[in-house]
Amino acid sequence: MVEAKRAAVVPLFVTLVAASATPVLGQDDTCGERTSLQVTVVDESGTVPIPGAMVVVHWSDVEERPQRETVGSEGRFLLCAPPGATEVVLWAELGDDSSEQAIVALAPGQAREVALRVLLCPGVAGAASSAACMTR
Repeated sequence: MVEAKRAAVVPLFVTLVAASATPVLGQDDTCGERTSLQVTVVDESGTVPIPGAMVVVHWSDVEERPQRETVGSEGRFLLCAPPGATEVVLWAELGDDSSEQAIVALAPGQAREVALRVLLCPGVAGAASSAACMTR
């Protein structure tokens, strides 16, 4: 018997804040001259934050292994790019569900906001019904 795999076609939503050194969402000067990323994990509608989701962060040009960070109770967290990073690839995971990958270009001193939309498949507590989710 061939097991059907779910095809998760999730619209990617990445909002880039104007290229300036101004803080994002109350951010202080924690990152200094490095790029800051305010990452928010939400459901596929983009309106409901998902606390406790895992975000996988890969600074592709400066680190070999991806990092994993858990978002807080409001579904978000702030991170600072390592020195010399010019690009980050990131996605969110919640159990077996995930968002698509977001690729964000970085520049020193800039602040970026990234919203990752997780497609929650039926059968998962709180999951939205979606034709894109197939029986696992």
